[in-house]
Amino acid sequence: MAFLFKRIGYFINRRFCFIKRSTIKTLQDFFYLAFAPSVWFVGNALSMINYNIANAAVFWWRFGYTGAIFIPVAYYHFYLSYFKKNNKIILYFIYAIIFFEIIYLWFFLGDIRNLYYVLPNVGLVILGISHFYYFLFFGMVKYIVISMVILISFLENLKKKKHLFLEERSLNG
Repeated sequence: MAFLFKRIGYFINRRFCFIKRSTIKTLQDFFYLAFAPSVWFVGNALSMINYNIANAAVFWWRFGYTGAIFIPVAYYHFYLSYFKKNNKIILYFIYAIIFFEIIYLWFFLGDIRNLYYVLPNVGLVILGISHFYYFLFFGMVKYIVISMVILISFLENLKKKKHLFLEERSLNG
């Protein structure tokens, strides 16, 4: 069964490269873009499976959210390689933010042990408003800001192309 899933994944990735005429770098970034949410889902699923062992549920929950932290950077990597951009400054800034988020998630999120309970089909449920909600809010804001940076640069490039096209049309009559 694993061989079948591996072959299907290989076929989908090769089809993606053939259709988009992508490079290996784009394929790797596409893999990371798919891998980061998979880590998140696996961690949450294992926290649901280990609902009767509280420490294991907390560990797998933290493992899953470590994968969720990397979703925006994988998204931005894919954007840079697919559109052949070279804006690495924002990427380094995102990595610095991710470093501090991981340190906070694994070492300083101590009140989670006092304010949670575990359900079989839900996983870890946190009671009250803790620092974790600010952590999640910051992650969502980071993802939205990266999406806006990508959208703004895409619209600027579109505007430049439109301006060049109109100049060419007016000069050629």
